[in-house]
Parts: sequence; C-alpha cells; structure tokens
Amino acid sequence: MTMIKIHFERKVVSDRMRETLKRLIEEFAPLPPPVLAVPGRWTPPVNVSQSGDETFIVAELSGVEKEDISVVIQGQILQISGVRHLPEVKHSSRFLQMEIEHGPFERIIRLPSAPAHADALYENGLLKIRLKNRRKRVPVKVEVK
Repeated sequence: MTMIKIHFERKVVSDRMRETLKRLIEEFAPLPPPVLAVPGRWTPPVNVSQSGDETFIVAELSGVEKEDISVVIQGQILQISGVRHLPEVKHSSRFLQMEIEHGPFERIIRLPSAPAHADALYENGLLKIRLKNRRKRVPVKVEVK
C-alpha cells in the first residue's frame, strides 16, 4: 500500500478540502445495519417489513413468558429484550444435547423514522409489533396579506 502525503501551501485550500472531504465521508459512510445483535446474549430471529406508513416487526420468542419481554422505543431505535428461562429438569438427569438458547436476550432495530404509535401482541411464541410511522411533514403555504 502506497501512502501519499499532500501538503497545501494555502490554508484556504486546506480548509475547503477538509470540509469537502468531511461532507463526502458523512454522505457516503456506511450506515449501521438495520438489525443489531448484542454480544454476550442470544439473539432472537426477527422479520422487519414496511407497508405504506406502517412498519411491522415479528420476533420469534418461543418459550419466553410474556412478562419476561420488554419493548422500548427511543427515537428511531427499537429494543426488544428479556429472558428465556431454562426448563426445569430432574436433578438426576443430565443433558445429552442442548441447542435451545436460554438466558437474557436483546435485539436492537434501527427504524426508518421515529414512530407516532406502536402496539405489540405476543401469541404462539411470536412477538408482533406494529408501528405507525409519522407522516412526512407537508409544507403549508401561508398567504401574506
């Protein structure tokens, strides 16, 4: 890899270049992924879809009690968290195979916009969240008298 040093004679050119470069980086820098997994916790699979002015999230949480689920929305970030408890086993038994994840979980989803309204339903191991997106602001023409 070849390194190239660029020296500018004039501060004005340097400042203009710096501002242009900063703007390009901000414009073309990759956005964070829309769905984030949190290290150290198991992550439930989710589906995220959008139709019109609504966004739908479905999280697969089989074996999790409704009381152990938390959904928090802060701006454009939706956080689903909770805990799946390990089913009780007889004291004399031992696991031969253990594939079902248990313990705390967390999933963070970046939303297209901050929602105006949200509701959630948990049934048959699926958490279904419906978000009503804010309507885009429509400019209003004001007549000057």
